[in-house]
Amino acid sequence: MLVGAAAQEPPPYLVIATDGSRTLPVQRQSGTTDFVALDTLAGLFDLVMREDTRAGGVVLSVRSQRVVLTEGQATVSSGGRLVSLSAPVIKAGAAWLVPIDFLRVLAPLLDRQIDIRRTSRLVVLDAASVPRLTPRFERTTTGGRLTLTIAPGTIARVTRDGSLVTVRFQAVALDLAPLEAPPAELLVAIRANGPSLLLDLGPSVVNVREVESSQDPEHITLDLTAAATAAPARPVTPAIPAAVPAIDLQNTIRTVVIDAGHGGPDTGSRSATGIEEKQVTLAIAMRLKAALESQLGLRVV
Repeated sequence: MLVGAAAQEPPPYLVIATDGSRTLPVQRQSGTTDFVALDTLAGLFDLVMREDTRAGGVVLSVRSQRVVLTEGQATVSSGGRLVSLSAPVIKAGAAWLVPIDFLRVLAPLLDRQIDIRRTSRLVVLDAASVPRLTPRFERTTTGGRLTLTIAPGTIARVTRDGSLVTVRFQAVALDLAPLEAPPAELLVAIRANGPSLLLDLGPSVVNVREVESSQDPEHITLDLTAAATAAPARPVTPAIPAAVPAIDLQNTIRTVVIDAGHGGPDTGSRSATGIEEKQVTLAIAMRLKAALESQLGLRVV
């Protein structure tokens, strides 16, 4: 029993095939090993499963082959040969649990390609195109540059609609590597949605340009141009627009500190599309900073 903390369910895997996808729940985690229910795999791949109570094991019928599993053993008999697993088979009540790499035992018997991507929590079947996208962001003199490395190389098309940039790939789904938080004034969020990569632009971006790369299917580079920042204010009281209340800057406020309210591990709420509250609050804080600096000539931290 956990005291002072809620038990969290292990994140599931997403099984992706050319005809769709389905969720594969993880029933137990032990160290770095994920265990899944054998009957779930049997249903997923249309296998026949029966228990052998006398032998203390279970038998899977895979086409004309048999796979024999024994409780507490990390070795299974597959088509007459012994195959080692990363962890022993577990009997938990009425359920039989096997490590996720048991799928590699099934692959040759089913004559199918099964690609297990533990980090991304994906299982890719057969010819399903699920390219791995590795994003990298860097500051430039005019804003920022986002570079996508695509493996294997896949043809894609970039479009923009207001603050949303869509990169649509000729794929079934995408395997997106995490990107360390980019500056929110340039890029609020980056997320995968089926075969599309969605970029939520920050409030400072005025233009997006795809860098020509000779139609290189392994790389996409986008230049994000930011609005020009105002010149530093002189150490005198600036002219204040009529819409802004007059403030005696000589004798009162000189520096303003803005606390966005969230950040780092404190992400706040998350929207249905994956945008985190900390990204929104930071974008708002950056807009406020620009307004205070340009209209009141204050030093803003």
